[in-house]
Amino acid sequence: MGTFLDDCRAFLWEEQHTKDKKQLVEGIRGWIARCAKEGREVWRMFFEGLLPYAEDRFDEAIGRWDELLGKHGSSTLEDDQEPIARTLCRKGFVLGKKEKPDEAIAIYDDLLRRYGESKELVLQERVATALFNKGVTLGQQGKPDEAIAIFD
Repeated sequence: MGTFLDDCRAFLWEEQHTKDKKQLVEGIRGWIARCAKEGREVWRMFFEGLLPYAEDRFDEAIGRWDELLGKHGSSTLEDDQEPIARTLCRKGFVLGKKEKPDEAIAIYDDLLRRYGESKELVLQERVATALFNKGVTLGQQGKPDEAIAIFD
């Protein structure tokens, strides 16, 4: 077992690529327990939103992530920034899936405002994802010029 963040990032990469929903849900539950044990509340709350997301319960996922953002969204602690950025990115994606493009774009804009100038690689990855997703969302809304501007 590596460091918390190394293990966490490896799991989240695998989570994006697994087809085994049962294994994924068990893994997320394990992360919730680990975060609780290690006192990592913001990460725990992120995973508590990821669990219903993994089970296609998107409204519950959004609600859980809203709790995280309401409680910790204005945190300036360095350790909180990655789970906050991941929460914003996932929430924007879910809103897009739920055909709420304006809300999704607002979430992506929030992420870009917060982390657009960050030098942290893990935050730059979330910024890149948010820019890509925002561009796709604009394209789906029939706004190709705005989408192209994002991609440029």
